[in-house]
Amino acid sequence: MAEESARRAEQSIGSVPLAMCTDGETEIWLGNSMGLRGSYRRTLRHVVLGLTCRDGGGVRYHRAATALPGRLSPERIGREAAQRSAWPFRQPARIRGRVRLLLSPPAAAEWVRLLAPRWRREFRVGDRIGPDSFDLMDDGTFPGGILTAPFDGEGWPTERRILVSRGVVRERIPAGKVKGNQIRDSFRHPPRTHFTNHFLAPGRLRTEELFREASGGILVLNLRPSIPSGIGGENGDLEISGCAVERGAPAGGIRSAHLKGGRDKILAAIVERGTDLRFYPLDGSFGSPSLLLEGMELTS
Repeated sequence: MAEESARRAEQSIGSVPLAMCTDGETEIWLGNSMGLRGSYRRTLRHVVLGLTCRDGGGVRYHRAATALPGRLSPERIGREAAQRSAWPFRQPARIRGRVRLLLSPPAAAEWVRLLAPRWRREFRVGDRIGPDSFDLMDDGTFPGGILTAPFDGEGWPTERRILVSRGVVRERIPAGKVKGNQIRDSFRHPPRTHFTNHFLAPGRLRTEELFREASGGILVLNLRPSIPSGIGGENGDLEISGCAVERGAPAGGIRSAHLKGGRDKILAAIVERGTDLRFYPLDGSFGSPSLLLEGMELTS
């Protein structure tokens, strides 16, 4: 159904080299010498769709996941995968300099993942790192989150942690032991400190309102560290692809552009957040709504 939805959404979709859907049910039991006892069941549905576009480029992969009884819409998955694959290859748009950007949820979630290690190395409680529109959570109790559970891998109850409120750091998750954030890959592995459902809080604007606000700018559909700028994007440079936004609608394509220092500058550039919070399985559970950014510098 997701494949059919992708082909209906964009006629330029060529082949579908990968279409995979898995349901995995897990039953967790805990018992130790301290008297901790507990158990729960969880079913995780994970979808991966890989598409190619006839107009050029390699395979684009789109991932989605939900912890049941949440639902994944195959129609929406196919449509979003097709857009991420095909829209960058439309008639090229010519936009340079400082522009307004609209990060789609998968691109914004990838940015949240790239930013996450800094919570262990750099930020301190009380630091102002972003505008009032920046609120960041780590919540192992979040309904429908990919890593939602009643207790962590060491038996401590999971918690809702407000890491950033109105742009100011309120709490950190250091590399040392943090109760409620202990993850075990399996019974063979010892617990380690990790993020749970790590996400930006949703805002107030619907998708159509964000598109109107982003007119004259760029919709970012795909985002990754800029390879020429250093392994892992340590200096913050990002490569993006997407399309221009004209009169509140997608227009010409952006196959590849660079945001100099984009990983860090996005922190201060957020002006609005959408209502469309979504989580993605990016080596964990990272989520974000659409983000409207002002004054980002773009180079080809």
